Amino acid sequence: MISKVFTALSKYGTYPTLRKAVLRIRRSPLLNTYAYWIRSFECVEIDTFIGKASVGKPAPSAIKLRVILHVCRPDSGFLSATFESLQKQSHKNWELICINSQARNTQLKSTLASLQSKDTRITVRDGVDRGQFRNETANVLRELDGGFVMFVGQDDLLHPRALECLAAAICLEPDVNLLYTDEDKIDANGNRFDPYFKPHWNPELLLSQNYVNCLSCWRSEFLLHLENISDDLEGVRNHRLLLRAAPSIRDTNVFHIPFPLYHQRTSSTEGSSATSDDHLALTRVDGEAIANYWSLATGNKAQANVSIDSQHDLYHSNVELAHWPEVTLVIPHSNSPALLQSVLELWTKTDYPNLNLVLVDHSSTDSQTREMLDELAGAERVTICDYQGPFNFSRMCNLGVRKSNPDSHICFLNNDVQLLEFSWLKTLVPYLEISGVVAVGPLLLYPDYSIQHAGIALGIGGFAGHYFKHLPYGSSCYQRWAYSTRNTSALTGAALLTRRSAFDSVGGFDEEVFPTSFSDVDLCLKLSQRGRLVFCPDSKLIHLESQTRPKTDDLEYIQRLREKWGNEIERDPCFPTIFSRLTEIMTPDFRNTRPL
Repeated sequence: MISKVFTALSKYGTYPTLRKAVLRIRRSPLLNTYAYWIRSFECVEIDTFIGKASVGKPAPSAIKLRVILHVCRPDSGFLSATFESLQKQSHKNWELICINSQARNTQLKSTLASLQSKDTRITVRDGVDRGQFRNETANVLRELDGGFVMFVGQDDLLHPRALECLAAAICLEPDVNLLYTDEDKIDANGNRFDPYFKPHWNPELLLSQNYVNCLSCWRSEFLLHLENISDDLEGVRNHRLLLRAAPSIRDTNVFHIPFPLYHQRTSSTEGSSATSDDHLALTRVDGEAIANYWSLATGNKAQANVSIDSQHDLYHSNVELAHWPEVTLVIPHSNSPALLQSVLELWTKTDYPNLNLVLVDHSSTDSQTREMLDELAGAERVTICDYQGPFNFSRMCNLGVRKSNPDSHICFLNNDVQLLEFSWLKTLVPYLEISGVVAVGPLLLYPDYSIQHAGIALGIGGFAGHYFKHLPYGSSCYQRWAYSTRNTSALTGAALLTRRSAFDSVGGFDEEVFPTSFSDVDLCLKLSQRGRLVFCPDSKLIHLESQTRPKTDDLEYIQRLREKWGNEIERDPCFPTIFSRLTEIMTPDFRNTRPL
């Protein structure tokens, strides 16, 4: 080892050798821990973020933040620590409204009165029954003179710079209605762990889990414009409130602060944000809130029955539509009678009342395939169109779309996609009824039931990659995302549902620049300029992957993708910057500072 050091010093010099050694140490798996990131990068990144807000913007110190704290049978030590974490904030312009629903507890009442007397920023509201907490919170909102309000759990802790970051974000985006931060957990010894580095605004993820959770900060005027607001003010988690507000929120009015600024205690009391495990916490949020979201977001076109997946602690929506729109399956194909038989099985067995099939045949010469195509030619709701020329996936798909009805939904499928569940399409279609959604894709599994597609993340390998590729289905993964409905920046063209009107409005697939590889990513990035894309894990298919596609030079198409979409590839709003860009495993990489 020593000889290697001397050899490197003599060959490269002192500085290059030391630099190489430091880089090698930083790449070590031993340093890939959350504790290392906190020590090495957290303060640096927060300083960078705050610095952006100080350039040509109003001073963050002028922003007053109101904090609402519900007190219900607290642990006195935890409650004192919560107050202390607020009083130690670097941002001093705050006001605490403490709603005490244990007014008969004289010791607690005395403690709160003492805190109030020592700090004029603290107001205590006594005599509120526990069942009246929501109404009292709504009253507080009505009494405020505008500004921003946030909720804190009675056992939890704020990062010392949490309010400073919130105020800075408000200065950066004065029109913001909702701000939220990342979060983690904290044990009795003050050790932080289990961070949740969140995506930017991701409304469909709320249908599976309350990813915003803690810490959220709201413009009070925006909240007061929501109907029946008092019904949804459940406290620090506020899943109901988020679902109520989501159909009214525009992406440009939400700000995600990418630091864990809220620390949930793992051992906590009845009124905290973490009263029990996640499964019991889920039961506090009525499935009616998610069903109501479906109704609001679709203009009452959808009716949802919501259940809880106890294995992953997630919500699932089974949605019925009053009218099921026409869907046309567009499937390019060439030779391979076995795959063609699978295509026909998928079409005939799919449980959907208004389904067409357009089969685009690329110069099939196999006699058995030709016989099968001839038999299909006269079938009802089936269209077969011939494509001649070099393999061009984009041109074949565009040709198939032109054979569909103008008002039809289009579902692109590879010919090596196989049926797994009869209801796969009925599960997908309702998402296109949600205002702002332009495309949706299912979970694709390999035949061995490992994951092939759970959405596409931009930036992996310098271009794009699949979330959780090759992860065995059912295995644990980052924040259960493989099993969560959520927005994603791109979806595979192997199974992609969109409106024909949306497809036509962006010019369809690019036949010239992306005839084969990355044609789906290019299409999705064009569609994302018109609305949101949704990954739906409740819809599942088997994908054999590229069984009849010719080999192509992907390096050329990677360069084309980067030239056209370089900015988007570097900044995927659905893909947290803490994730490694070198792998599709989707795990945090704590060894480097992040771009902000």
